[in-house]
Amino acid sequence: VHLFVGLHKTGSSAIRLMLDFHATLLDCHGFHLPRAAWTRYINRFWNGGHNNVPWEICGHHPVLPEFGTLSDLVAEIAALPEHQHIVFSEDLDYANGAQVDALAHALRMFDVRIIVFLRNQADWLQSLYTEEHKWFTPEPSADWFLDRVTHDRRLHLDALCVRWARPFGQRITIRLYENMRGHLFDAFLECCGAPDE
Repeated sequence: VHLFVGLHKTGSSAIRLMLDFHATLLDCHGFHLPRAAWTRYINRFWNGGHNNVPWEICGHHPVLPEFGTLSDLVAEIAALPEHQHIVFSEDLDYANGAQVDALAHALRMFDVRIIVFLRNQADWLQSLYTEEHKWFTPEPSADWFLDRVTHDRRLHLDALCVRWARPFGQRITIRLYENMRGHLFDAFLECCGAPDE
C-alpha cells in the first residue's frame, strides 16, 4: 500500500485528479486505486481522494457513509492481494500521533509505504492563506499568519515525518514540492515504483 499523507498545497489536488482519471490504466500495470473511502463530488465540488479515512480517524469533518469507511477500504485492499494499492489523501496531514497509530493498526496486515510531499514553510503558508481566503471569510493577514505559526503542527516538518515513519517501520519517501514542479504526477508515480509506461 502506497499511502500519501500530505501536505496540503503540494500539488495534491492535481495528483488526485490524475489518479482518478487514469485509474484503469494504473490497474493495467498492477496499481489499484481503491474506490472505498474515495470521496467524489460534494456540494457540486470535486473532492476526489480517500478523504473518508482522515475524516473517520481524525474527526474534523463528518464521514460521508455513501463513500465507504476505513474498514471498507481495508476489505477492498485485502480482496486484491496481487495489486499494489494507492491510498491518497492530503487531509491525513492533520493526524496526531494517536490517530496515525490507529491507522497503522487498521492497515497492519499490509506492507505500507508512506509518501509525504513537503514544501518550504514560508511558501506553504502563503499558498495556504490564499486558498483559505478563496473559500472562507477573510481575517486580517497578520492574525492568520500569527495563529498558524503559533498553532499549526504541520510546520514542524521533521516531527510530521517522524510521526508517520515510526509506526510504519521507517518506510517513508519524502519529496520536496520545489523540486517536482512541472512533473508532480510523474514524481508521485516514481515514489510508488511505477514502471515508465
